[in-house]
Amino acid sequence: MPIPQPPLAPTLKVPLPMIARGIVKASLTGWTRVAYYDPITDATVVFAEPPSVVALTESTTGRIESVKVEIPAEIPDVSVSIPADIPEVAVSIPAPISAVPVAIPLTVPETSILAAPVTYIKFSSTNPIIQREICDPLNTVTQQLGETQNKLNQTIAAVNSGFAKTNQSIKDLRTKTENAINQGLGGSNNSVKDLRTKTENAINQGLGGSNSALKDLRTKTETATNRGFAKTNDSIKDLRTKTEKALNEIIPTLYAMIGLPLNHKISLVEIRPPRNDCFEFYSLYPNMIVHYVAIGKRATP
Repeated sequence: MPIPQPPLAPTLKVPLPMIARGIVKASLTGWTRVAYYDPITDATVVFAEPPSVVALTESTTGRIESVKVEIPAEIPDVSVSIPADIPEVAVSIPAPISAVPVAIPLTVPETSILAAPVTYIKFSSTNPIIQREICDPLNTVTQQLGETQNKLNQTIAAVNSGFAKTNQSIKDLRTKTENAINQGLGGSNNSVKDLRTKTENAINQGLGGSNSALKDLRTKTETATNRGFAKTNDSIKDLRTKTEKALNEIIPTLYAMIGLPLNHKISLVEIRPPRNDCFEFYSLYPNMIVHYVAIGKRATP
């Protein structure tokens, strides 16, 4: 018994773009009208809507050896080095306490690290090739840079919060110590001196841990930041290589489309907004030769 076959899917009609190409010579200086010609049959054609037109003229100043784009490779590597000289923070309570009440003099430095602003630069182009090959990779790089800076800012915010909590804890401890001395010890100077020593040791032990944590945070922040910069540096170098390759592939294609050898100098020609059946260019001198390519929607027969 034959196995039933599924029905065939209908084939959708995909409209193909129409291309017109030609070489024209202006008889006079000024505006010249040009019809569109089929590059195969040399017959005049009409587009369904105004096409995109590229018009170039051969330069009269001579020839060049070759057309090639080379982007400078000297892109410096970016790295960050955070200063390692983080000062040790320690508290010393004055020893000559001779009478009660006691007020412990203590100056707690306020420490805060400034965060850098995060800015996203958006590159865009109306040319889809430039947008895809140049602008989109650049936007990816700037997005990565912005995200790296944003993470660094979050780390800085956490460090500043830790500084604030440590400063407040020291101030609270000083206040509690003063209250305890003045309320419970009365005039016992020996007990006050002993408590001063214990308090000083306790505070400095806590600050010792903070000093070690600050140094560790500096090392980790520097390592994480430079790891991100290393990836960004590699991305920039890769983008330079891809951009250079793309441009050097596009230029020969453009020359081939307009029918010019690669050693000819060319320059753009001023044109008016194209029409469905023709376009106009401005001739700078009599017998000026113009190469043009028009790409647009094919008119329905």
